[in-house]
Amino acid sequence: MTDISKKHRLIAIASFAFVSLILSLRSASYYTLVFFVFTAIPLFFADRIMDDKRIKERTATAFCVFAVCYQTFYQCFNRVHENNRQLMTAAAVAVFLAAVFALTDSKKLPYSIFAAPLICLLDLRVASAYCFLLLMFSVTKLKLIIDTDSHKKKSSKGKKKKTKDNEHGKLDLKTVIIISTVTSAVCLAFCIYVIFKNSVRITENLDYLFTQYKNLFGFIFFIIYLMVKLIRSNININIPVIVALVLDVALSVIFTMNYGWSFFSLFLVSFFLFLVLICFESEKVINKIKADFNNHRYLFLIGVLCLLQ
Repeated sequence: MTDISKKHRLIAIASFAFVSLILSLRSASYYTLVFFVFTAIPLFFADRIMDDKRIKERTATAFCVFAVCYQTFYQCFNRVHENNRQLMTAAAVAVFLAAVFALTDSKKLPYSIFAAPLICLLDLRVASAYCFLLLMFSVTKLKLIIDTDSHKKKSSKGKKKKTKDNEHGKLDLKTVIIISTVTSAVCLAFCIYVIFKNSVRITENLDYLFTQYKNLFGFIFFIIYLMVKLIRSNININIPVIVALVLDVALSVIFTMNYGWSFFSLFLVSFFLFLVLICFESEKVINKIKADFNNHRYLFLIGVLCLLQ
């Protein structure tokens, strides 16, 4: 939390502790504090994980992401009744958040890759959503790198030599992205296999979705908005974004039919975070979003309120 003043740091810690205590008392279980202790770790150290060039208010952004995803992650934690499994779910959520924050910085991508098998060991529900996010992010990022390389074919021989010399020292970004794509695909396939092998069909009413996941309409609003912005942009990633949408819908429907609305909410969150991360890849898209916010401030605030329900 070094990106904020000491005064704001104390306020943030005190506020998080107070809210954690209130929500733990509300759930009538002091063990809920375990969930908040684990999730506090990536939040308080978000300034060391996120890319400081792209995101100036890193701590504030981390708290906003957690506030938006809280209901979904808490339901995953709450649906497990054994203390040891709840502990593992809380740890999985913490690793999930830290890995997503690390995706904002290409230099920290190896940590996000390592997080995929780690989350698989902790909680397969959270792992399936994260592996989907990492897979689609890696595929889209790879598409952007290939497009960029195609525009640099006319570079000088000296620059090419310099690039080759650097590749001997360490893996280039393209190779890391390919490793990320393969790792996330394998981990996602593993999650699907194990979950369906140990399938226990759960039937939940539609009322449960609207009572436990009240921020559903907020996610849908911003997902539609971000998709329109990305498809209309000039970064040429229409195919990966549409494929991600189709895959997300397919996986969420299949998992929800067998395991309840928690999977639907998880894949909704992962697709939303995927779109946000891709938007950060283009400064032009971010500037257009900022312009829309300035021109339609109240509409955005309504959407934010829907997300924070």
